[in-house]
Amino acid sequence: MQRVVVSGASIGTQGLLETLIASQLLLTVGCYEPDESLIDMVGLTALSKICQNTFAKVTPKVLKAADILILTDTGSPDADDFIETNIAAIRKVLNSAMAAGFTGRIIVAMTRDELFTYFAQRFSGVNKSQVVGLGTFGATWRFEQFLAARLAVPAKHVTAYVVGTRQAPVLIWSRAYVGATPVLRLLNDQTIFTDGLDAVRSFLRSPLTVLLGRLVIPIIAAYSGDSLIGTLTHLMDVEDDTGQVYSSPVLLNDSGVVTLATVAGSDDEEAALSQTKQTVQDQIKAIEQGASKHET
Repeated sequence: MQRVVVSGASIGTQGLLETLIASQLLLTVGCYEPDESLIDMVGLTALSKICQNTFAKVTPKVLKAADILILTDTGSPDADDFIETNIAAIRKVLNSAMAAGFTGRIIVAMTRDELFTYFAQRFSGVNKSQVVGLGTFGATWRFEQFLAARLAVPAKHVTAYVVGTRQAPVLIWSRAYVGATPVLRLLNDQTIFTDGLDAVRSFLRSPLTVLLGRLVIPIIAAYSGDSLIGTLTHLMDVEDDTGQVYSSPVLLNDSGVVTLATVAGSDDEEAALSQTKQTVQDQIKAIEQGASKHET
């Protein structure tokens, strides 16, 4: 049985807790310092009474025993101070967790997970392989479903990837397959490229509130040994201090994140991904430089 603690203050936090409590996975579910104006503690406790999984409010001391800490949004992504508010919230919960002796995994189930995955690892100091964000995990599913419907084939026979970030998804058409056949060989309608991008972007514009549970459950299962390959946000080492953080295919298992061989796209796809990586690095540097100015 895995001990899972959820932190955050949003409608999505409530929905995720409901999904975890009702899950078929064996879990003990906790909510760290819940904002009871958003989190229905009474209702969640009642739900746990008719499900196999337990639920409780979690104090800082209890964080030590957690196997998985799930970070969710604090406030609305539309707020002007959303990034600053959530960096502060992440720092607070991780400072408490690490002070309590937390040694588990961190799942960043947040709207701007390409930024928050970086800061979660930085604030916690845990191994990079133990921190993962939702990234384009759901977008890859949507891309595969789109291709299956458009090409009239079962979705289980389609393999495709969306990499990058939720804000700048890159569809890797050049490495999309139906069985062993490249999708590009099956196309007779060029509108599929714009339609596919529109389908993925429309999906990614959907609030995470409803999607969180569907995306998080397979990740928790992977940590229990039910391995998966998915396009998740993870940190990679490069020459500078910032590193790179973006979504690409990884193997996730009971050891954490295992980086796979890079899925090499076409020149245009690789150029788009490189631009996305650079944008994320620039944003992280700007945030860190702004924080340094406030501290001096």
